[in-house]
Amino acid sequence: MPPGRLNFSRRPGDPEAAGAASAPYRGDTFAHELVFTDDGDPFPVVGELSAQIRPQGLVDDAAGTELASFTVTQPESHRVILGLPPEVTVLLPLGWVWDLQLIDAGVTTTLLAGSGRTVNDVTRPNEVTP
Repeated sequence: MPPGRLNFSRRPGDPEAAGAASAPYRGDTFAHELVFTDDGDPFPVVGELSAQIRPQGLVDDAAGTELASFTVTQPESHRVILGLPPEVTVLLPLGWVWDLQLIDAGVTTTLLAGSGRTVNDVTRPNEVTP
């Protein structure tokens, strides 16, 4: 079965759209909750989860150095939270690709994949003005 698709591309104020989630702001803390269900019932995700970000437009593994790894937490077996701290989002390029993989009993399965964009911020709290 192919992975689900989720793009982190929606800016604040954009209308809700299937397969689109809020894009991270450069330099901000980012978190996105995923809820796995099967016909509306909680679906437990069991195994080791890993999610990475790489440059947009990959052709092969050699083309893309890992830009970041999401922190992956599971407050409940069917809920997964992907997170990025400010020191990571500040370094993200404008466009990138990502995926979420599950490793269980030696089998690797990509659960979700997609693209993302980073929204430029305006305020720079650590910038000193002359």
